[in-house]
Order: sequence, then C-alpha cells, then structure tokens
Amino acid sequence: MSTTTITYDGGPTLTPLKALVSSYSAEAESRTVAHSILDGDDVYTLRPAGADVLTLELLFADEIGARDCHRAHKLPAEFTISDDTRELLNLRYVVTGRIRVRLDPETRRRWLCIVPITEVS
Repeated sequence: MSTTTITYDGGPTLTPLKALVSSYSAEAESRTVAHSILDGDDVYTLRPAGADVLTLELLFADEIGARDCHRAHKLPAEFTISDDTRELLNLRYVVTGRIRVRLDPETRRRWLCIVPITEVS
C-alpha cells in the first residue's frame, strides 16, 4: 500500500488513507503568440505551455482528518504532494477552485476532501 503525504509552509503534514486523481487534464494552452507583419513573414513569440490541471480526491479515516485537509487547503499556500508508488502524485500545486468535504459514498464511514489543483513548476 502506498503512503501519500501533503506538506505546506507553516502547517502540519496531511496524510490521507488514499489519494485518487478523479480528473486529470494534460491538455494545456500553448500560449505561443503569432504576430502578422505587413509585407513580411509572420513572427512568433514562443512561450511555455500552461500547467496541468487535476482534481484530487483525498480519502480520510474520519471527518476530522477531512476537515483538517479542507481547512489547510483554504490557506494561501503552495502545497507538495508525495506518493511512494505513483509518479503522478509527486508534484507541487496550488488550489484553483472550490474545495469540498463529503462522506465517502462507497464506505459511508470514511470522508473525502476534494481539491481542484493546478501543478506549479
């Protein structure tokens, strides 16, 4: 079984039972700008592509753990998630949407914290 941890400046380490990626988009805006030049060839300004966007579903043993995770992700911080078996879950990120806490519909006794994130370099 893998171990997942989430760290951020000034706060305790979060350790969910399981981290799921419920949504992942590798689609990124290219951000290259084309400049049409009169009586000449087009000129292009090359820029790095946009960041990947994910939705994390973090499973906790109890409501307290999920609420602690919810509270932490409301802070203006950059987070680092590490997982010893899944390369996708080794990244730095910021929260970019609505953070939710809910009862896990499968177990009806564990809790989920759902966090929309954007990877940062």
